Formats: sequence, C-alpha cells, structure tokens
Amino acid sequence: MDINSEAKQQEFATLVGITRQATAKHIEMGTLSPGDSYREWILAYCSRLRTEAAGRSASEHRNRRDAALAWEAEMNATMKAREIMKQDGELLDYEHVLTAMLNWTEIVKSAMARSINGVVKAIESQYGITVDRGLATKYLEQALTIISEGIEFTATPRAGSLSAPENPETNSKQEP
Repeated sequence: MDINSEAKQQEFATLVGITRQATAKHIEMGTLSPGDSYREWILAYCSRLRTEAAGRSASEHRNRRDAALAWEAEMNATMKAREIMKQDGELLDYEHVLTAMLNWTEIVKSAMARSINGVVKAIESQYGITVDRGLATKYLEQALTIISEGIEFTATPRAGSLSAPENPETNSKQEP
C-alpha cells in the first residue's frame, strides 16, 4: 500500500482496525476528506483520537453534562437576582401578594356597596319613587360575596397562579 495514494474506505478501515461504516461516519463528520491520501487520513484520524482521549471533543454525555451545568448556573444566578430584588423591595413574596389581593376584595365590596346606595338614592330622588334595596342589591351582593369570600385561591409560590371558579354558581356559599 502506498501511503501517499488516494485513500479508500475499506482499506483504511482495515489499516486502523475499524469498520468501513466507522470510516464513512468519520467522512460524514468531516474528520476525513474524500480524495485525501492515506497519510492525511491517518494524521486526521489520530488527531481526532487525541482530541477524544483528552476529553475535548463533544459527546452526547458531555453535551448533557454541559447543558446541566449551564442550567444550574442559570438557576443560581436567577435565585441570587431574586434575593437581591427581594432585599431591595422590588419583589414581593407570595403571602404578601395574597394578603393584598384578599384586602383588595374587601375594598371593592365596600366601594360597590356605596355605589349601589348612591344609585338607589339618585333614582328615588329623581323619580320620587321608592326602590326596593333588596332587589337592587340582590345580584350585586352575590357577586360581591364571591369576590370577597367565595374565591377559591389555588396558588403555589412556584406556579404563581391564582384562579377562581369560572361560573359563580359553582360557589357553595351562594344562595340559589
């Protein structure tokens, strides 16, 4: 075999002790170039083996490990950023937000009750009639009860989601 002649896959495979399919794979990956000599293929193949032995080549295991390390570093940076934001008062914890939302519902209930009283008084004054406050507030009270007492909050600090029943009639505290 002339080492300077154009390399053939099967003969190269036999020379270095690999299969022809492995040789084809090295050609696909660009390690070996078609038309090169056996000398060039041996040099390229040995270079590839040195790189793999030194742990510098990409492998599935190494790629997964690198991805895991990158993810861990990103999570650590995110946690540190959250701690700084919390210390600076830029980030609220779950309990404070939930308490604020529950207090907000009481504020809404109070404001809506005052508003309905104002509407009833205005109608009575303008038209000289008496409006049954029970009728005027029946549906509003049901809605306000759902807002202030009947909302079922389901949340976790991780999920960060709050939800309420889609249909107010599913609330057990509501009157038929």
